[in-house]
Amino acid sequence: MQINVFDMDYFKYYHNVDDLIKYIKENYITSFTIMENETQDEINAKIIKDLSERTKERNAKLKYFDYNHQCFSYEDNVFFTNKFYNNNKKIINRAIRKNLLKSKYVVVQKELYTDELAKRLSRVAKNIAFYDVDLPSEIIKLYNKKRLNVYVRKNGVTTQVSSSRILGLEYTEVVSCHEEVELKPDINDYENLKYIPKHRLIIIGDVNANNYDNVLKIIETLNKNNQKNMILLKIENRLDFVKHDLFKNNNYNYTVLIEETAEDYTHQELKEEEKLFDIIVSDINSKNYSPYEKFLACYNITKKFKKYKDNEKNSKHSRTLKLILNNEYMVCVGYAELLEELLARVGIKSYYYITSADISYNDGFTLEEKPVDMIGHAKLIVSIYDPKYNINGFYINDNDLENDYYNHALISFDKETQGFPYTELTDEDLLINVKGMGDFKERVNYYINKEIREARDIDQELIELKLRSNNELLITAYGIVIKKILDILKKLLPSEYNNLSHKYKDLIKINLASIKYLDIDCNEVFKEYDELLTDAGYIFINNLGKDVPLEVTIDAASNVNKEVFGLDDDKIKIYKEKLLEENIKRDKDAFPYYYQKNNGRVM
Repeated sequence: MQINVFDMDYFKYYHNVDDLIKYIKENYITSFTIMENETQDEINAKIIKDLSERTKERNAKLKYFDYNHQCFSYEDNVFFTNKFYNNNKKIINRAIRKNLLKSKYVVVQKELYTDELAKRLSRVAKNIAFYDVDLPSEIIKLYNKKRLNVYVRKNGVTTQVSSSRILGLEYTEVVSCHEEVELKPDINDYENLKYIPKHRLIIIGDVNANNYDNVLKIIETLNKNNQKNMILLKIENRLDFVKHDLFKNNNYNYTVLIEETAEDYTHQELKEEEKLFDIIVSDINSKNYSPYEKFLACYNITKKFKKYKDNEKNSKHSRTLKLILNNEYMVCVGYAELLEELLARVGIKSYYYITSADISYNDGFTLEEKPVDMIGHAKLIVSIYDPKYNINGFYINDNDLENDYYNHALISFDKETQGFPYTELTDEDLLINVKGMGDFKERVNYYINKEIREARDIDQELIELKLRSNNELLITAYGIVIKKILDILKKLLPSEYNNLSHKYKDLIKINLASIKYLDIDCNEVFKEYDELLTDAGYIFINNLGKDVPLEVTIDAASNVNKEVFGLDDDKIKIYKEKLLEENIKRDKDAFPYYYQKNNGRVM
């Protein structure tokens, strides 16, 4: 049992039954536990000894008695040893039964159970759990009629025998709720929807491809009941969602919150915006473009969509996708969101992320001395595989927002570090821009140590009290790094993400609580973590994009623009030569550290 040293007042120890009964009468008790085996007694002895030592250090008051007569309480639960209980069983049971009838949430052990207590609890309790009790059928019928939450735990298995739960909420809470009701998308007790009051906001969270059919059934049932509720769907993936019948059906009204961008739409607003996207990309999808050409076609549209302009009175106007489509504003965040949506609709994966860029040289890209002026900046990592142009892997796209420049269209991670102005390195740079497994392991170790240092700064007092071990800090840090890696792969290489998620599904679910509860060997966990990271490392190494020569980009852009502008072969040749000349000049300004004077590129 983990002791919270900041709640010393919750722990009280009693050496006689009179003191115990007095405590029970004066406090609300929801459960009591009898420590029936020697191992548990030994554990409690260690807890008391450890707690006693800490209380002395902190000058806290604590009654301390011999282990055979211990009884300590934590919050509203009472624990005591088997010997103490058996010597005072009758009076203890009577006091606790009486006390349970004061509480709404109770746990009843077999030693405490009577039919009379079960009946009386049906009148006062909201949530009841029975441990190792064989409930009579008449009691189960009573609880079903009362629509209580009732559980029975036997042989380590918990069964719900009665339910007032309406899709994850207490019935009494649902009917008294004046604002909102949150439902689970994987519910199966659809008949209980009729108990949700009218005119409530119903939130359905975690809506994804695995549960669209369930959510559709929930909405159909709500409409059938004619409850006149407002419905909010929290969707994980917009593109998946708009392909499903749930979205295409015009009979239902609801609001959608896209969790990735935190933007909300009415059903009709989302339909109108999807029509606009369909129009924008329809010409691209109708052409026989290669993947890189599709990317550049979307890039052309986005960077020419409007000039860079912020709204100082309301920053959302230049950063929110649904707003920039219909106003005069757009900055890097809006650009990245728009390009990400267009790319998704032509089959190209991308990953939106935030960094910082130095804008102190925005007056002409000079190298004069100036104070660094960092400002938040949005970019995309793009996953492109195009044999036509020998392009394979992960690249960075930056938003130049200038016509006919392609220097920032598709940048290797190497080239980005040579760019100008200076861009702050991010976790994405650390994890993706790796040349070999040794390099990857160094990056991951840096990331893990950084997380541990930050955790130590936050939890210093807990660490000094030995409540946070080195293993706990390390497991937490591993979890953060692995989550970041999986988030990147989920967006850029879904197939590899699915492979890792399946192969290490049990490991990914592990947390500190499960390790302690299941008594898992931390060394084995670390070993599996390292195996997962090794697999991920090879994925990043094999998919790190190499430099795309500017000539290749201009060639691909010219192939796209030839159709757009209707240019014949002679005109496209002139166009290509001029475009290349302008972009080479701009490339040297944008990436000055990538070039050697008079010697072309640094390769």
